[in-house]
Amino acid sequence: MALLGNEATISVSTDGTSYTAVGGINTIDIDEGYNTADIGEMGDVSDRLLPSTAMFSGSASGVRDSSDAGQTIIKTAIQNRTLLYIKVLEDGTNGVSCQCAIGSMKRGAKQGPDAQTFSFDFTAAGGVAPTVIS
Repeated sequence: MALLGNEATISVSTDGTSYTAVGGINTIDIDEGYNTADIGEMGDVSDRLLPSTAMFSGSASGVRDSSDAGQTIIKTAIQNRTLLYIKVLEDGTNGVSCQCAIGSMKRGAKQGPDAQTFSFDFTAAGGVAPTVIS
């Protein structure tokens, strides 16, 4: 069954228990996987890779809203260089959460009637694997 894009949500937390939705978002991208460790030995003719640490990263973008609590939490984390917990629910109920570093936050504006834009990217940090929410 196809999932509708408008069912997805993204929220942030400073403590991993109480989450605040990030408003104005109209695009969410996530990347999940794992790193690999090479355990090859002399004489091997191909790589020997084992799954290693978990990877989780992504980005979100949309309309800038200076009064939105979620966008303010992200801005504060950037200014204070602190980690945040990111929760992405792909259908509003099921998804992934993980403690993350906010890599960058962008805000943009252009001449004309278009709304200002807001975006941020994130990557797993804190040493704990992403948690599946279902």
